[in-house]
Amino acid sequence: QQSQINVDNYQSLFDMIDTDHSGKISAKELMQGFAKLGIRTTNLQIQQMMNAFSGSDKFLQFEEFAKMFQSLQKDKKYPALQQDCRNQYFKKFCIADASSNGTVDRKEMKKFAQTENIEVEVIYKEFDRVDIDKSGTLDFNEFILLMKKLGQ
Repeated sequence: QQSQINVDNYQSLFDMIDTDHSGKISAKELMQGFAKLGIRTTNLQIQQMMNAFSGSDKFLQFEEFAKMFQSLQKDKKYPALQQDCRNQYFKKFCIADASSNGTVDRKEMKKFAQTENIEVEVIYKEFDRVDIDKSGTLDFNEFILLMKKLGQ
């Protein structure tokens, strides 16, 4: 039963990311798919994933995608890929992302901290630590990392 649920979850994610409906996922589709999930990735990260999981055709078939996704869900760097984390933190992220641009900057985080009764200094200290790509903003994945560090 559990594995059937996972297969269904992976199939719906696969279908969402396979935007050209070819039945396989390209590197470009994978990068855009991660962005839809609130995770910024570099070309190098995507290339490494494709090299590790795709066959010689350089596309991810469903089985390869499912294996990759299972592996990434175990990686603590990608909590946004875990269904329970997405469910738990998405509403808070939407509140924090006042500009609705898919990221949270320091100003938005300060306002969010005040509404959640979190000390702003603590937020600022941890903000830079979880801003993995050093963009000065937090994507959904980085936001989850921050909330977890703060015990939220």
